[in-house]
Amino acid sequence: MFGDIENFAVRVADYFYETGDLIRSNEYYRLSIEARRIIKKGEIINEVPATKATFHVADDRVGA
Repeated sequence: MFGDIENFAVRVADYFYETGDLIRSNEYYRLSIEARRIIKKGEIINEVPATKATFHVADDRVGA
């Protein structure tokens, strides 16, 4: 699961970077880095049930 989060976060970060939204881009790059750290630590093996993540991406869209 964290591998999927890592890949998704990088794609979203690239999208926001291309559109010029550097703040959101940075948030998603940080999300991907945190997911990679968790994967490298070996804490996630064979889809262990997820706990609350240590990272958060702010959603500042109007009406969200």
